Amino acid sequence: MKRTGIRTDATKHLVERWRVASPYLGLSPRRLTTLVGLSFTKAVAEVVVLVVVAKVAFALAGPDSADLTVSLGPIRDFSLSPRQAILVALLSALTMFSAAMAIAALAARAAASGAATARTTILRSFSSASWEVQARERTGNLQELVTNQLAQVTVGVAVAVNSATAALSLAALLVGALAANTTAAILMMASVGAISLAMRPLRRITKRISKQRSQNDQEFATGVTEAVSIALEVRVFGVGDAVEGRTRSAIEACQTSMRRLLRMRGFVPAVFQASATLLVLAGMAFVVFAQLTSISGLAVVALLFARALSYGQMFQSALNQVSELTPFVAELHRYEQHYTSAQISTSGAEVERIGDLDFLNVTYSYGDGEPAIQDLTCSLRANERIGLVGPSGSGKSTFVQLLLRLREPDSGLFTVDGCPADQLSLQSWYQRVAIVPQFPHLIEGSVGENIAFFRDVSQEQIVEAAKRANIHEEIVAMSAGYDTLVSGSGGAISGGQAQRICLARALLGTPDVLVLDEPTSALDVRSEAAVQRTLDEMTGSVTLVIIAHRMSTIRHCDRIMVIDGGRLQAFDTPEVLLQQESFFKEAYDLSQG
Repeated sequence: MKRTGIRTDATKHLVERWRVASPYLGLSPRRLTTLVGLSFTKAVAEVVVLVVVAKVAFALAGPDSADLTVSLGPIRDFSLSPRQAILVALLSALTMFSAAMAIAALAARAAASGAATARTTILRSFSSASWEVQARERTGNLQELVTNQLAQVTVGVAVAVNSATAALSLAALLVGALAANTTAAILMMASVGAISLAMRPLRRITKRISKQRSQNDQEFATGVTEAVSIALEVRVFGVGDAVEGRTRSAIEACQTSMRRLLRMRGFVPAVFQASATLLVLAGMAFVVFAQLTSISGLAVVALLFARALSYGQMFQSALNQVSELTPFVAELHRYEQHYTSAQISTSGAEVERIGDLDFLNVTYSYGDGEPAIQDLTCSLRANERIGLVGPSGSGKSTFVQLLLRLREPDSGLFTVDGCPADQLSLQSWYQRVAIVPQFPHLIEGSVGENIAFFRDVSQEQIVEAAKRANIHEEIVAMSAGYDTLVSGSGGAISGGQAQRICLARALLGTPDVLVLDEPTSALDVRSEAAVQRTLDEMTGSVTLVIIAHRMSTIRHCDRIMVIDGGRLQAFDTPEVLLQQESFFKEAYDLSQG
């Protein structure tokens, strides 16, 4: 009973592993069935060729070759002349070739389909995950998952094909050997089984090394992406050697795990081949010295056994590759589940317009730490121009993320025109809000594409948004106007232009709520004046929330929020705060020199 339970658990484990891996491999039930059928056809055809060739060759060497009839093993009542046998072998060889070509085409389709499906699934899961999960994502990790990690898994299609082909061919060869000589075939099966059991520890070692390689590759990818993003600082601070040293350590770790893995790839087939050869020689010696078979039957078994040795080695190599790929599959599945479990619902009441925003005793904390926002109560009236100030780390960014519904309060209530915000559709909500981040993020494409930002809009709408952001004239003066190409880092355009392109992007959707995070902190006087002019033109038509340290940016705000230590310290007009709030007064005095 105990052994039966162990077998059942092992079977369930294998079924579960296949269930997890199959979507990444592109092997649907239909494709898998076709693969098995083609592999079986190829295997049977090969056995027929080998048996016929061995029988014909042995018979033609004898004295009665002119009257030869060939027995096809299990088809004992059906004999062929040498010419007929050769024709059968030729047709079987053509069948082998056709099946092999079909298997190659199926494997190619499965690999391409599996990679595309896996990338789509993982990227969709990530994009649908909560902002909490997205914000914690390690730099370069997602790119590594859908490129190098997935590329390793795609190899699994070839592994699956080789496994199916080798296993079915091995089984067909064993059946053919049984038909030719039962005793020798039993010895052959015992040899294959013994070798397979002996190789299991090596496969476990391979799996452990491959897991370490997967982790090393991810850490290296993260380090490279980070090094690219901070290239300017690295050069200016003169820390290139230190960064290179850290990268070199990651490279050496990858090198070590790859060297160990490649060594195992060569070691496993060598061990199998040596063990199988010794067992074959021992088995053949036993059969010969014990005089248990005829020379004709022994010739067929020997030929089948030699071929079985090749397929056995192929099968063991495939099993070893499965051990290599298992950690990569597990890692992809783990992240997919991680993203999927963090998906947020976008359903709810449609948002036609965002008016008054009210926070009542709202608290939010990151994990088990101190609350980033604590017991905050305030009201933002529709179309107000609100300034948001406070020391670094005071909770300003967290408040903005709560305002934009990127995060949900741990406690308290956030309402929109009296309706709890969590009852409103996120999909329609995000069509009514916008943000201009402190550091502009441009995509690879034209200026016009950066303003459109994946939205289906007309050229007229793009131009109108650029005019509202006071960047239209400068775009027109560029070499290709709105078709001027820019890179993610900005390329040939200035920081001020990039900031205003992002502002045009935000204004394109005519939002009801617009958040600007330090919109003028890195701008020259001319660019700052252009942004200020845009903000003045928007006054009264949109709810503006401006995070700023420059008093010049928020001097025309209707009211200003002062947040410190996660708590709302004051919320009033600039005139009142100058008289009553120490932090604001100090910041104002410093700005005046």
